[in-house]
Amino acid sequence: MQSAIIKTFLSLLFLGAVLVPATNLKAATQSEDEALAFVVRNEATSQPVAHVLYRYGNQQGSTTQDGRIQLTLRDETLLELSHVSYGSRTLSNEEIRQVATTGSLLWRERTTQMQPVTVVSVRPGEQSRTVLDLDTGDKLSHDAGSFLQNLAAFSGVRKGGGYGYDPVLRGFKYDQLNVVIDGSMSASAACPNRMDPPTSQVAMNMVERVEVLKGPYALRYGNGFGGTINFISAEPDFTEQLTPYGRLSASTESNNAVYRYEAVTGVRTARSDVSLFGSWSEADSYTDGRGRDIAAAYERGSYGLKAAVNPSPAHRADLSLQRNVASNTEFASLPMDLISDETWLGNLTWQYTPTSHASHSGDQDRARGGSLVAGGNHTAGASPQAAPTSASHSGLLHHLEANIWFSYVDHFMSNELRDLNPRTVNAGTQAETLNFGARTEAQMNLPRGGTTYLGIDFRSEQAEGVREREMLMGPMAGRTLLDNAWQKSRIHTAGLFAEMQQSAGSYRYVIAARLDVNHAEALDPDERFLSVNTDLTVTQLNPSVSAGIIRSWNEALETGIWAGRSVRSAGITERYINFFPVGLDPYEMLGNPSLTQEVNHQIDVITSWNAPTLRAEVNLFQSLITDYITSRIDPDLAPRMATAPGVRRYVNVDRAWIAGVEVSLNQLLGRHLSHGAQLAWTYGQNLETDEALPEIAPLDLRYHLGATLWEGRIQPEVSVRHVRAQDRVSASFGELPSEAFTRVDMQLVVRPSSAGAQSAWSNLRIVGGVQNLFDVAYYEHLSRNIAGVGQPIYEPGRNVYVTVGYSF
Repeated sequence: MQSAIIKTFLSLLFLGAVLVPATNLKAATQSEDEALAFVVRNEATSQPVAHVLYRYGNQQGSTTQDGRIQLTLRDETLLELSHVSYGSRTLSNEEIRQVATTGSLLWRERTTQMQPVTVVSVRPGEQSRTVLDLDTGDKLSHDAGSFLQNLAAFSGVRKGGGYGYDPVLRGFKYDQLNVVIDGSMSASAACPNRMDPPTSQVAMNMVERVEVLKGPYALRYGNGFGGTINFISAEPDFTEQLTPYGRLSASTESNNAVYRYEAVTGVRTARSDVSLFGSWSEADSYTDGRGRDIAAAYERGSYGLKAAVNPSPAHRADLSLQRNVASNTEFASLPMDLISDETWLGNLTWQYTPTSHASHSGDQDRARGGSLVAGGNHTAGASPQAAPTSASHSGLLHHLEANIWFSYVDHFMSNELRDLNPRTVNAGTQAETLNFGARTEAQMNLPRGGTTYLGIDFRSEQAEGVREREMLMGPMAGRTLLDNAWQKSRIHTAGLFAEMQQSAGSYRYVIAARLDVNHAEALDPDERFLSVNTDLTVTQLNPSVSAGIIRSWNEALETGIWAGRSVRSAGITERYINFFPVGLDPYEMLGNPSLTQEVNHQIDVITSWNAPTLRAEVNLFQSLITDYITSRIDPDLAPRMATAPGVRRYVNVDRAWIAGVEVSLNQLLGRHLSHGAQLAWTYGQNLETDEALPEIAPLDLRYHLGATLWEGRIQPEVSVRHVRAQDRVSASFGELPSEAFTRVDMQLVVRPSSAGAQSAWSNLRIVGGVQNLFDVAYYEHLSRNIAGVGQPIYEPGRNVYVTVGYSF
């Protein structure tokens, strides 16, 4: 029923996306050569910016000492700008004319990009300090956890063949990572086995970019203990005239009969931007490199509404409402499959920007976290607004934002899809999570161009669920047993946060602090749980602080040093899970409400080189975690089910250590070629037991070589990924070593029109390629073993895919 509703909704969106542009197409216009000039200025000070590199067709050079650029306008050409302190941006001819009319292009300096960060750009063409330009297929991605693995620093716990990737960053996972949408909204896994991790609830076709804020340094969006993953939606656009817009995409894959569709259609006016969106994905089992079938079927869809209203230049209100459904999803490593997962997410945001600041389109994006990492990046097609020619940051208050949000997940899993012989039990778990919260943040100006963020937030998480076991054989045949999984537990967290950013000469500084009050309780405790844990209600105070300094040595070279101390209370699973096998091995897990807070003491040292043709970064990090939360076998406890060898209980250990290195490089090899590489390696050690931490991914090395040919119409690329064997494993968790592998992929992007062209075909994009070209049989180290087989889930073998996307 749910799939039929989404497919009908998606069909209507496709129809609207096809019909509306057909009535709105304009013939490409021919412009006569005209000379235009403008001055590039610092947004905060209005001072000219010298040495900005530019390329406009065959016209190239750098701005003069007074920041001046003079161009002869050409058809179908984009102006590319770059500067080490400002990042990169592009302007269309229409935007060039508007900037020339005002005489100045105001550009925000990247002084606000402070925390160690990687930005994954979903919309092709967007640039930032560390960017992966991804193809149209990413809008069709049904699983944000899988999408994140485009970065070498990410790995994922994989329990099913095609759905529910749980991200791991530098060895941190689950509640150690803060996953948010637009800086605040989040969802919790209702499934005790995390079939539906928070990343599975993200609608990727409405995401513009993903900020990965590494380490415990970004404290504005919650407790970023090991890192914050912020999925940022596209900013609304307002146009003087009624303007329809939309996008539609479709893709298919050969290996497991994957079909994906997504569509967006909306309308903009001077005061509003309203859109409807939808997506659908489905797949069957796939064949791995050994020629064996892996259970990986899934059905996944989402649909929703996004609306923004701009009643005055100073005020804006945003509303988003999203519905996600998943069904008939196979999880080969678990005793049950996902039968249905139905989710609602909603967010209402109000923003106030004093009129002296509201004239720049980037201000509201800054409050949502964008400028922290994007450094004032803009893309061709972004809403061009006339920028003031004088400094407009005279007031104390720069921006004020408040929002309320909620998420509700209704999850059902069972073994009804399994062909069991003999079938000894019918088992199913109905579980729900309800999250809601609020956040208010003020951005204020400091003397000499500094910025301060002050805010408060609140988040509530609640989980409840019961497993039902109908016994079919043996002495208990005919009986039905009920197991209270979550005990109707909940956690309330109220936080106060502040961040100060300041520049002085060649130095940039940031100091951040956060104080959380964490209150946890179980409203429906199980008797057996009470026999082990007597105090189920706990309140903890969690102070966190971080500081960083960045030194610019010259136009290209800079070094940053970061130090942070973050305090985290245990999550709902760690406190209240009630005899469920949710860990790495088959042992049943028992929560512990008396867990001491986990404390991360971390240092990052980053050296980067940003030149017009070469960008490189080396990031060294190490983390000492005190009162590390893990689990230990308790021989005094008996499991509920005979299939479990025993019971593990969550405990604190004195100390654990995580360290590693990440390297990235992107280089232009002449006008048409480019290549890049990523390397990530993490080392984890339990210092109390003197053994390796479990589930630490091995060294991951990636390389790609690409070309841009025929004025951007054809873009071939080949990529190679090599992963070393992992023999540092945790024997106490039954973790097994994994083998090394090398995988080669090829991709071809085709655009019928050249970059910057204005025609009916300029927004058509076709992507085709082959994944795992040589049909290598391999598996990821963090993939779980297939239930009853004892072998890990192997990755798909050779896979041919085609994606077509069109936007207007």
